[in-house]
Amino acid sequence: MTSNPRFGIFLALFGALAISPDTLLMRWSEMSGSQMMAWRGLLMGSAMLLAWLIFRRRQLRKDLRVTICWAGVLVLLCQS
Repeated sequence: MTSNPRFGIFLALFGALAISPDTLLMRWSEMSGSQMMAWRGLLMGSAMLLAWLIFRRRQLRKDLRVTICWAGVLVLLCQS
């Protein structure tokens, strides 16, 4: 990580610009709130699972052992 204070500002700016087209597409879709939440959750979960499989493929067993405890299950339930 960098210690430059401008890094956080640029990171937040990039995040805001990256999510702006998503908001426009949501308005054009004319879906209900529950439909948008379901699709967003499904796609976000898939993206997170894919990123986990790509970046942590060597430590999958260790990660699964840590996740399958009461705190890990609680976090999974809150995310879902």
